[in-house]
Amino acid sequence: MAENGIRTINLPLDDSNPAVEVIVHAQIGGQQTLRRQSLGIFIARVLALATEGGGASAPAVLATLLAHGFTLDSNGNLHLTEVEAGLAAEIIRAKAVDTGLSTLAAAQGRRIRPAFTRPRRENGGFYVRDGTFEAWAPVFAPARDIPDAASLTTFLQGLGAAPAITRFQLQVYQVAASAVDSSPPGSGALVYPLTDYAAADVLEDPAHPTRVQRATFLTPGLGTLTAGSAYVFVVYAFLANGSPSSFGIAQGEPVAGSSPRDYGWVRVGSNWNGVQNSPIAYEIGESVGAPDSNLDGPLIERVSAVGQQKLHWPGLSALIPELRLDHGRSSVILADPTNAQRVQLVSFGRPGTVTRTMTLPIQAGRLALGHEYVRNVSVVRNSDGAPRTEGTDYVVDYAAGDIFNPNAGSGNVVCRVTYTADQTRYDALWMNPQTGELGNTAGSERGKDVAEYLPSVPPGMVHLYNVYVTAANGIDLVPMYEHRDGVRVGAEGEFLAWNREMRARLPNLLRKMRAGETITICQVGDSIQAQGGQTQAQWTVANGPSRDNPNIYLAGNGVGQDFIDSLPRYDHGDGDGPIHMHIGWIWHLKAAIEACSNSTVIIKNLAVGGSDAGQVAPGCNSPEMLAAYQATGADLFLTNPGMNAIGNPALELQCVSLFRQLRGFGGEVIDMMIPLTPQVGQIADLSDWWDSNNDKVRAAECVNDETGGVAYVPAGLICNPDSLGPLGLARSTLCVAGKKNHPGAREMVAYGRILASIAKGA
Repeated sequence: MAENGIRTINLPLDDSNPAVEVIVHAQIGGQQTLRRQSLGIFIARVLALATEGGGASAPAVLATLLAHGFTLDSNGNLHLTEVEAGLAAEIIRAKAVDTGLSTLAAAQGRRIRPAFTRPRRENGGFYVRDGTFEAWAPVFAPARDIPDAASLTTFLQGLGAAPAITRFQLQVYQVAASAVDSSPPGSGALVYPLTDYAAADVLEDPAHPTRVQRATFLTPGLGTLTAGSAYVFVVYAFLANGSPSSFGIAQGEPVAGSSPRDYGWVRVGSNWNGVQNSPIAYEIGESVGAPDSNLDGPLIERVSAVGQQKLHWPGLSALIPELRLDHGRSSVILADPTNAQRVQLVSFGRPGTVTRTMTLPIQAGRLALGHEYVRNVSVVRNSDGAPRTEGTDYVVDYAAGDIFNPNAGSGNVVCRVTYTADQTRYDALWMNPQTGELGNTAGSERGKDVAEYLPSVPPGMVHLYNVYVTAANGIDLVPMYEHRDGVRVGAEGEFLAWNREMRARLPNLLRKMRAGETITICQVGDSIQAQGGQTQAQWTVANGPSRDNPNIYLAGNGVGQDFIDSLPRYDHGDGDGPIHMHIGWIWHLKAAIEACSNSTVIIKNLAVGGSDAGQVAPGCNSPEMLAAYQATGADLFLTNPGMNAIGNPALELQCVSLFRQLRGFGGEVIDMMIPLTPQVGQIADLSDWWDSNNDKVRAAECVNDETGGVAYVPAGLICNPDSLGPLGLARSTLCVAGKKNHPGAREMVAYGRILASIAKGA
C-alpha cells in the first residue's frame, strides 16, 4: 500500500459484514512501523470495544475507529497520518487488553526463545547450492518435553542465485527416537502438515546469491515435542515458476555421533540419505508466555502475568505490566491497567550505519570484525592494494561478523577489510516516581561491544528496563525493576538464606578476615578466570604476563580498541610492567575482602584457557595442575570448571574429585557457576547448561557434607535465561569478548557482586 494510514479492504461496512479485514500500516521516513494484522487480533479488539454497549455491528465498529482518531474518506478508506496511526492503533490494543477481555485469543502474547541450538561450525562451512541437494531435514530428539514448539531456524545458502528461490515448504514427522536412524522423511506420523512460506517471510535480508542466510520458519499449531520421540523437519525450496530447487545449508559443529539422529537427512537424486561430514545447523524455538492464536502475532507481547506487580515509591503506587514488543518494532507502550485511558508511547531512535576499515592478518583462525550482520565487504592486500577473492583468499561469516581463510594453513596475509554494518545501542527506560511519566536515556551506538556501554538513569528516577536497540531487528527489553542490587524482588529471603549458608561453610576465610591476616586465593579453572592465554610452559606458573591481559582476552574479539585502551593497567610484578587488567570476578572478591577487613589478599592465578576438569593437563584434575595448586598454599580455591565440559556426564564426578583434592590441600573452596552465553555461543542446549550447573552444585554439596569448606554460586541467582535483570543485558549481547563464552567487564561486575557478597555478607 503506497499511502499512509489504515484502510478497510472488505467493503461496504454493513450489518451483514461486521468482520472487516483491516491493514495497519504507517510509513515514517520510509520505514514500515506497523505490520499487517489479518482478520484477527486488530479487528477482534476493535469489535470487543464496539460491543461494550451492546451487540456487535459494523456501524459500532466504524464509530469505535472514528472515536479513536480515524477519518473516513469518500472512498470508504480509513486514514491517519504517520505516528498518529501507530498511537491510535496501539491505544485500541492497550484498552482491549487492559479492560479485562480475557476471552480474546489475542489478549495475551507470546515470545519465542531457543529450546535447542546446534550452532554453525566455527569455520563457517556449508553445503553449497550446486544442483545436488534437493531437500534437507534436520532431526531433533528433545531431552525434555517442549510444550509449545514455535519455530525452526536454520541457515540456507545460495537462495538468490539465478534462478532465485522464492518459496519454501516445511513439514514435520514424529518417529520413535529409537527408530529415527531407519526412518527417513515421510516415515512416522505427520504432526505438521506441508506448509508454504514465502522466502521474504522467513529471511531477515533479501536473498543473496552466495551467502548463508538465517531463515526462521514459524510453526503455529505444532504443539508439544515430547522426550522419547524424534522430529524430522523437512524443508523444500521452489522457484518462481513452481519448480523444485536445490539449495545449500550451513554445517553445524560436529557431534559425537554421525547417524541421521545427529546429522539429519538430505535428499539427493530423489533418495533420502543421512548427512555426512558435518551435521545441519539449526535451532528449535519454543513459545513461552500465554499462547496466541493469531498467526501474525500481536504488536505488544505480555511476557508473563507474574511480571505484573505493585511497585511502591513515594507519591505513587502503580501497576506496571511487563511488556515486550514483537516483529521488529521500535516502540513500546506501558499502560496502567487501573486506568484504561492512560497509555504512554515511548519511541527509540533507529541506530545509524557505519562503514569501517580494519587492517587484519587474515589467517585460518577466525578474526572478529567490529560488528555482526556485516555487508558490502571488500578486502585488499595491505602491501599493494590488490583485491582479494572471496571464497579463495578469505571467507566472511556475515552474521557473526568474522573473517578467515580456511586455505591459509599456518600463514597469514595482512589485508585491509572494509565493511558496512548497522550500529546497536542500549537505552535506559525509566519512570518519574512523582508523576508516572516515562523517559528514555540513549546510550552510545556501538558494534559487538555494546554491552559495555549501558547508560545510567537520571537521579531519582525508577529504572524500568534496559533496552537493546537494533536497526533491523527491533528491540529487546530487559526488566530491571524486578531486581534490587542483583536480587529479584520477592526472593530476598532465599538470597539471604543462601548467603548465610555459604558464609557458614567458610569459617577459615571469615576467621582470617576478622584477624586481619593475609589471605591467599588460588584461581582454578579455564580462560574465564585466566583472562588471557597461556603457552604450555606457563600452565603451572602462577600469574605471569599472559594472564589478566586485555590484549589477549579482549583484543581481536570484536571489542573496540577505545574500550580496551580505557581499562586501567596494573603491574603484577612479572617484569612486564603495568600491562594487566582487573575486570575478572576475582578482583571484586579481593576488593570486598580488603574493604571489610584489615586483610591483604594475594592472588595466584593458575587458570588455563581451554581447560576442563579432566585428568590430562591442563585439566584441573591432572597431576601437574594439582601439584601447582598445592604449592600455592592457598587459603581459598576459587574454581570454575565446566564451560568446556557442558553436557559431559563425567563433570559431577570430576568436580567431586577436584574439590576433595583441594580440601586435602588445606584450603576452602568457592565454585562459580558456568556463565550464560549468547544463543550462538558455547551453549547449544539450555537443558545441558542447566544440567552441568546442577552437576557442579551436587558435587559441592557432596564434598561439603564430607569435609565442610565448599561453597558455590548457583547460576539461577545471576544468569537465569528467563530473568537476566542481574546482568542487565539481552542474551544476544552476552560474552562481549568474542561472543562465544568469555564474559566482558560489565558481566563480571554482576558476577563479582554476587561472589563478593559471600565475603561481605548480605
